[in-house]
Amino acid sequence: MFMRFSAQFSTITLLWYDYSLTWTREVKHFWMKPFKLSTALYILCRYGMVANVLYTLALANKLPLMSCDAGYRICSILSVLGRIGIITVWGARTYAVFNRSKIILIVFGTLGVIVIVFAVMHVPYVSCSNPSNRKEPAPNLLSIFTVIYEIVSAILVSVRSMQTLKFGGPWRMQQKSLTFLVLREGLLYFGFISSFLILSLIFQLQGKPGNFMHRLLNAYTMPLSGLMTARFLLHLKEWDQHISNPETDPLLQSGLS
Repeated sequence: MFMRFSAQFSTITLLWYDYSLTWTREVKHFWMKPFKLSTALYILCRYGMVANVLYTLALANKLPLMSCDAGYRICSILSVLGRIGIITVWGARTYAVFNRSKIILIVFGTLGVIVIVFAVMHVPYVSCSNPSNRKEPAPNLLSIFTVIYEIVSAILVSVRSMQTLKFGGPWRMQQKSLTFLVLREGLLYFGFISSFLILSLIFQLQGKPGNFMHRLLNAYTMPLSGLMTARFLLHLKEWDQHISNPETDPLLQSGLS
């Protein structure tokens, strides 16, 4: 129990520290601008951190008139909303980088829907205690399809971005380009978040449901994923304001800015 509380408090500290660093930029680029799709996605990604606070309160039995399991389910619902935002952002990025390819739209649209469906199906089975006693059908499919979605997206976008940079001249001359921004943020996201997802999946497949390491990694995966996705949207907004031409850029035309 001590380790579970420690993991939760560390993620809450990290999220709110990051928020303290970015809230002025958030106000400038989102709240002082017309409401767009990117604003809704930012809200889903950034404010999914409320789920961590609620889960910590539920774990400590501090939610009035509500059991820990009920509080955990509410957190899971908020996490589903956050996951929708994250999947939409990275899927739209891949779609835009490939010039709105219908094949990419179909593939990532289908994978994204599958991930969301399994995330919704997972909600009734979450439990603060004795998670192994809850007979969830196909408990590993959510993690498997999430890993597939993120790895395929990361590989495709990285290859396409590097091809674009290769034909655009020296990389050091393109560090302010949108392509470089997309590649940099995508690699950072894949390096941190996808590593957690892959390790979590390995522990799921090799251990018992609800084993300690699996639950420990899950405490970091979704919060960090939402944090880095929100930062990506924020970087897009800043790039749009200072450099971009939204009428000719496919990524901005995709609706993320």
